[in-house]
Amino acid sequence: MHNPPLRKMLPSRFSLFAYTLCLSVGFISVCSAGPALRNNAYEIQTQADGAFSISARNSGKVAQFRPEFIALFQSGELAVTGAKGTEPIYNLVGWKLGERVIRDVFQTGESILLQHPVITKTGETVHWKFTNERVDLEADLSLPAGNAEPHLRFTATAKQPGFYSFAYSGAPEVALKDVRELWQPLAWDGRRLPKESLLIPDEHCSIPGCLLEANGVTTGVMAEPRQFPYSMPSSLQRRFGVAVRNAAGLAQSLLFAPFPGAKDAKFKAGQTYGFELALVAQPRPLNATFEHLARNLCGFRDIRENTLTTLNQTFENILDYTLSPAGNFVPERKSFHYPDAAGTVKNVSALHPLSLALVTDNEQLFRKQGMPILEFLLSREKFLFAVNAAGMKSSQSPSMNLAGPAMPLSELSALQRISGGASPVFLEQATRLYTKDRMLNMEWVSPAASWQNDLWLYRATGEKHWLEAACRKADRYVAERIDKEPTDFSETGTGTFFDYMLPAWKDLYELYLDTKEPKYLAAAHRGARCYAKLIWFYPAIPEGTITVNQSGFAPRRGSLEKPGLIPVAPETVPAWRVSEQGLMCEGNGTVGRLAIYLSTHAPIFLRLAQDTQDSFLRDIARSAVVGRYASFPGYHFNTLYSTAQEKADFPLHPFEELKVTTSFHYNHTLPMANMVFDYLMADAYDRSSGAIDFPTEYAECYAYMSGHVYGAPGKFYDQENVRPWMPKGLVHTDNVQLNYVAARGTDKLCIALMNQCDRALTNVSVQLDLNRFESGASSLHTVRVWRDNKLQSEPLKLENGCVKISVSPKGITALEIQGVVPKVAFQNKLCPSPVPAKAVTHQRFKTPCGDAEAMVLSFGPDLTWLYAYLTAGPDAVKSARLTLNSGSRTEMASNPTFPFEFSLPLGASDKVFNVSLEATNSAGDLQRSESVHFNLEP
Repeated sequence: MHNPPLRKMLPSRFSLFAYTLCLSVGFISVCSAGPALRNNAYEIQTQADGAFSISARNSGKVAQFRPEFIALFQSGELAVTGAKGTEPIYNLVGWKLGERVIRDVFQTGESILLQHPVITKTGETVHWKFTNERVDLEADLSLPAGNAEPHLRFTATAKQPGFYSFAYSGAPEVALKDVRELWQPLAWDGRRLPKESLLIPDEHCSIPGCLLEANGVTTGVMAEPRQFPYSMPSSLQRRFGVAVRNAAGLAQSLLFAPFPGAKDAKFKAGQTYGFELALVAQPRPLNATFEHLARNLCGFRDIRENTLTTLNQTFENILDYTLSPAGNFVPERKSFHYPDAAGTVKNVSALHPLSLALVTDNEQLFRKQGMPILEFLLSREKFLFAVNAAGMKSSQSPSMNLAGPAMPLSELSALQRISGGASPVFLEQATRLYTKDRMLNMEWVSPAASWQNDLWLYRATGEKHWLEAACRKADRYVAERIDKEPTDFSETGTGTFFDYMLPAWKDLYELYLDTKEPKYLAAAHRGARCYAKLIWFYPAIPEGTITVNQSGFAPRRGSLEKPGLIPVAPETVPAWRVSEQGLMCEGNGTVGRLAIYLSTHAPIFLRLAQDTQDSFLRDIARSAVVGRYASFPGYHFNTLYSTAQEKADFPLHPFEELKVTTSFHYNHTLPMANMVFDYLMADAYDRSSGAIDFPTEYAECYAYMSGHVYGAPGKFYDQENVRPWMPKGLVHTDNVQLNYVAARGTDKLCIALMNQCDRALTNVSVQLDLNRFESGASSLHTVRVWRDNKLQSEPLKLENGCVKISVSPKGITALEIQGVVPKVAFQNKLCPSPVPAKAVTHQRFKTPCGDAEAMVLSFGPDLTWLYAYLTAGPDAVKSARLTLNSGSRTEMASNPTFPFEFSLPLGASDKVFNVSLEATNSAGDLQRSESVHFNLEP
């Protein structure tokens, strides 16, 4: 018969001491308190009864701890199982006991409270000995030299066979009303105390324990990371679990090891088990303590550098892949194949291909992917589009409706600005949708009339009242969500990405960019630090090397033994190269040890690092991106460390081989390319202390695909109005550690070269692709030089397109090359002019087969076209044809397949024209619409 759960019987710690079913046998030593234990960072003062206080040296803040453990004992079988959470949605771990599935760790068996130990002291170590009829436990409390946390090692010996798990239960406990902030990986933060004593397994831990801030001190109990072999935490080999709620319902940091129900939790009589803990007592806020533990306990530091190639080459490789057949863009569907859901296709933003085409001067990217993706998103209801009835069966909530645009207002606003008012449909739709709640991805609702939508309409119109409204609403939001710690997950709703349970920190940063108000920067920074707690820092990276790919293949998801299908040679590399530190988990609905490559937090972390002087965010950003891949690596890595996904040819394998190793989403390739470019630009902004800064637009998308897009002219030190210009192969260096960004004027080129390693680089050759410039570029040119943001008194000389430079460790050397004239292939074509106010450029009209929509889209005289579509589905229409009549010409286009849409280029003479549609319905009848009139110059 199981004992009743402690949580249900005991209202407070005082009654724990009287809990007769948890008898502990032992005697307190009668010696008086000994001298304090001290190292450079801490002092431990012990008392005669074994209680002890921990304080940071010279802080004046003390936390009280007790000599106490809990042993959970289950004589019967204890099977680990999944247990879905709903507040929030979360992949919890539970246990099956008979027909019941339980989630509260204290219900897994009898709770044996171990108190009142025999206490001895040897040198700088305090020894506790607990005795019970079922288990003996001995523990050593010590304070390692240097700045280490207090150390507690215990060894338990089972006297009876059964399942055991042990937790040190002497850390401070606090009623929720007295909690300033708490943290249990990966979702419980602020004052969101779980309603049960949930146990989070180690593969979910960003740091190996829970934290609790109260009375000016943050306390916690952590697993000592270095006691484990260096391997990726996995549900297949769980080592411990952490909880922030004790049996009495109080907030307390607890760590249970071994994990209840795991293989090593089943003991024979006489079997022993040892574990090492670090005790935390920091006189600082929880966020600062989290950083302290990430660095000091988990060893996190800025250690990465470029490996196989530069980020510039990676960026170019991803774009080449996107445009290749292997990238699985389906032209007739105007979208990417989406293998997660048969019968569907998916896009997330037109801003990525449009802006990347602009900055890389690549008209092919604009026409082959930018234009069709723009049309797709203007017409479809959701990002995920079902092309047939079978596609609608997907669990990811697709749509077959042509009820667009499937764009957030931020994207419509950005398109309005990029198109310079030449495409009024963007502002029309943004204004229409301002008051509408919408679902663009899965079932997450984008709310109407939010402060963010006010901001986007301000950007689209320039009207100050929109910005004033955004600020009023944002001030309320900051007061309610940033200045107060959350107590529940009501904001999360049905969201399954972690973004939905965090403050809107990226949006707050956008508001700061428009207002320059420090309060919005501070709010964005606080939100970013909340996001940082989702980043993997555990396990610690050891010094030295690791041998990976020992099977000769990439890893297989969910298996420690069976290999994947992609060949990769074994190799020995520095341990940091394969670490997940700096990356994060996907979301509460899919939580597990996945390391997401699509790290769109990194560029904005770099910008916030510069704007707030926060080195923690900078180090996370670098760790997320630098030296990780040479092309598109898939979505994440998991299970085993490997270098397989670093390789440039990794995405070239068939999907059936790729999916065994990683989730592979073809619609992620453009967001990934944009993230890399965004990172390069943010790195230049950070290293130049803001002296290199180009205007951005915000590509909101959703979850881990948001970021900044570029194209507009900006500044490069003392050079104004230079435009980002990075065509493929523009700059080559003979050192893999140098990433770069470049911008052009009419007769100059600016380049910032950024060293990714901690070694000085000298006499590095920088070579321009002279084919990118007009004649004369190979002659002698003067080069102005900034080294670490200081203009050098002596210029350099560029000869035959080559110059030699030096770059300091992790430094920046910037060049302004005078007298070279770039050959601009595409950028100059994007020169839109606003149409007159009374121009007719967008028509929604009736047809016998339902509504149709037609619009003029323009980014310049050579980039203007008509896009039209029927909203009818495949059951109503079998084929359709569009007719354009401008007086000087008549053009027809037919479409025999759903969706029924048309795209026709418009020339300089196509200022006034009529459009009509005809369709063959399901009965085979041909039906015609009335003509609608367009006039671009009324």
